[in-house]
Amino acid sequence: MLDKWQSLYEIANKLKECSPWQWMDNSDVFVVQDPDSGVIYYCTIMGSGGMHFGVAAYRGTKGLNVLEDMMDGADDPVLAMDFLYMNDCL
Repeated sequence: MLDKWQSLYEIANKLKECSPWQWMDNSDVFVVQDPDSGVIYYCTIMGSGGMHFGVAAYRGTKGLNVLEDMMDGADDPVLAMDFLYMNDCL
């Protein structure tokens, strides 16, 4: 189990070194497919606003639909709370 955590931290450090939030916007979406399961993830980079940094991966079509709805209603605080319960993401 410790090996998995070490691997995760190594990947996080590589992400930080790449700083994709400097050349990608929070609304940019790219697709990644898990080679083992075949599951498609719709990914966004967080951090172009300088408040927090990370990656979100929304699983499948349902995840993409939630992501699109979230982007369309991002300024609505009621919808923002609903998205917490609708998300299927990493």
